[in-house]
Amino acid sequence: MYGRTTHSLVKLLSLYKDITVYGVSRQFFDLPQEYIDYMNERNVKYIPCKEFSELPKDVAIIYHTRTQLERIEDKSIKIEELIIDKKILDQFSKDTLVMHPLPRIAEISEDIDDDPRAIYFEQAHNGVFIRMAALKLLLG
Repeated sequence: MYGRTTHSLVKLLSLYKDITVYGVSRQFFDLPQEYIDYMNERNVKYIPCKEFSELPKDVAIIYHTRTQLERIEDKSIKIEELIIDKKILDQFSKDTLVMHPLPRIAEISEDIDDDPRAIYFEQAHNGVFIRMAALKLLLG
């Protein structure tokens, strides 16, 4: 719902053809309708899900973000986290990659950090160079 990285990713993916986005979220954290409309207008298929088990086993990428609990005003609401651990990851193809913008809290278990499908550390490392290039372009 609040994740700027997810919102940016939706816009980026909408530039490509034959894309299907599976939005896995718990109640209160569904993707805002404006982004679903954005995808629909660009012929991106969007399928809302509540569990990882609803995803195809050969999904190319799982892009996970943390639940932004600080944005929940009603502290009495119990939020059940969607956690990727070895058991969940092993339900997917050996080619399914896991990405995350970092930092993480508990949504990605450390037991998959050494799995070759977990590319979030590489993702974060490459992001440094992208930000350096953007700053160089902006500042000359």
